[in-house]
Amino acid sequence: DKETEINNLLAMALDKIAFVPFGFLIDKWRWKVFDGSIKSTELNKAWWEMRLKYQGVCPPLLRTEKDLDPAAKNHIPSNVPYI
Repeated sequence: DKETEINNLLAMALDKIAFVPFGFLIDKWRWKVFDGSIKSTELNKAWWEMRLKYQGVCPPLLRTEKDLDPAAKNHIPSNVPYI
């Protein structure tokens, strides 16, 4: 029926659209690392600043440069491009 079709389309859209800010963030962070805009001493700090700016997400607890959270995402060490 129509309601089921609309629900399926909305679920599909949510899967795709919700990933857009994250995909953008990954590539933008990576490009800034490569071009030197992000210092090697501020990799994690820049990651969380950008996550807040583009996704509205904060770290669940205090993070430091020893954590390097971006490396925990498969997309970063695998160098998967999104843009």
